[in-house]
Amino acid sequence: MNPCAYVPADDPLFGALRIELDHEAGTLGVSGDGLPPVEIRRARHAVPERHRPLIRH
Repeated sequence: MNPCAYVPADDPLFGALRIELDHEAGTLGVSGDGLPPVEIRRARHAVPERHRPLIRH
């Protein structure tokens, strides 16, 4: 799958949020005017799956 950038979402607290997803690289990036940029990255040796739930520890 090609990387994609979604239409900015408008959040009442943080303003416009930009979301970028890169399936090949295993990254999800979120940035916006009211928050610092954040990137979630798949572990180096993790096997890509269609659905992987996020678990809070």
